[in-house]
Amino acid sequence: MTTTQKATKTTPNHKLYSVAKLKNGQQSWTEIGVAFPHQDGDGFDFTLTAIPARGGTFVMRRALSWKPSTGCWQLVTGDDCILGYIERDGQRWLCFTAEDFGNDGFLGQAATLAAAKAHLAKRFAAAVASEATLAAL
Repeated sequence: MTTTQKATKTTPNHKLYSVAKLKNGQQSWTEIGVAFPHQDGDGFDFTLTAIPARGGTFVMRRALSWKPSTGCWQLVTGDDCILGYIERDGQRWLCFTAEDFGNDGFLGQAATLAAAKAHLAKRFAAAVASEATLAAL
């Protein structure tokens, strides 16, 4: 039986990566495409922008992007779920999670907007990867 599922929207909510192990033990992540979820939630359509020259591990992770909002920058997923945000406080940038864990969601501070974005994105990328690993078990 053949069925065709349409993607739910034009904005992908996952990114595809090729992960290679380097000789020094580090990993090299290369973005190779995006994924759009099917309307029924049981699959994805993939659009590849690059094809890896050699085999390796392929990883699909939730897409994260930055959206300016009134007085802050929001880190959102491809399906518009707000994960965290950054506010300016004088000469520093404060990072918060969108959920309150008893400490007002404060995650740290940075001297520049770029450093604050990097801090928040790294923290949530690790959390999204852990969530995906747990969901697969």
